[in-house]
Amino acid sequence: MYYRTNDAYKRGDLPVNDSDRPLQPGETNDAFIAREVNENPTLADMTQAALNVLGKDKDGFWLMVEGGDVDWGIHDNNIDNIIGTVLDFDKAVGTVINWIQRNGGWQKNVLIVTADHDHYLTLYPNFPQLLRTKGAKALTYGTETDSASVGHSFGSIPEDKYGWGNHTRRPVPVYYQGRPFKLDKYIGKGYKAYGYDVPGIPGGVDQVHIHKAMYEAITGEEPQDAS
Repeated sequence: MYYRTNDAYKRGDLPVNDSDRPLQPGETNDAFIAREVNENPTLADMTQAALNVLGKDKDGFWLMVEGGDVDWGIHDNNIDNIIGTVLDFDKAVGTVINWIQRNGGWQKNVLIVTADHDHYLTLYPNFPQLLRTKGAKALTYGTETDSASVGHSFGSIPEDKYGWGNHTRRPVPVYYQGRPFKLDKYIGKGYKAYGYDVPGIPGGVDQVHIHKAMYEAITGEEPQDAS
């Protein structure tokens, strides 16, 4: 696994223990956490701030919110951070839903939730029980190194708890709700890009189709393929 810490790139090591905190003289862990929470806005806070500003535009707007830390957590082999960032993203989605309900509802707004890629994180049947009994921090930093003992593995080799898996080519889900959003008509269809015909995927859509459906929802016109 490769890390972004101290300009060092290591493969196969344990994740960086981010609970080793740079405390100020006389500062406790609890005080440090309280200061960090006070100084750093959450993803939901930033989402709400963006909606407060963009919501004043009478012509409408598109806002993209990315929970990018989940990618960092997986690249760091850190199941503890992965769970935390997923919860943060869930709160951000809830913030958007609350705003929509107060500003025209689903007849005037569209919410899309998707991802740009997948990872080789594999959860085994015993993971839920281990998570409840040991906790995510122990499963991340614990002494157990075989996948069966921690209920998960990174990478395509189950025997390697901290194996490098990179991104996968597996399709990711797309969830959406709101005003007429014509994404269904693109299922299985290809598209043309810069003179090339890109084939479609049965049962799937390409990210370019999401853009097309967004464009059509706000303009009423279907965009043309790039040529």
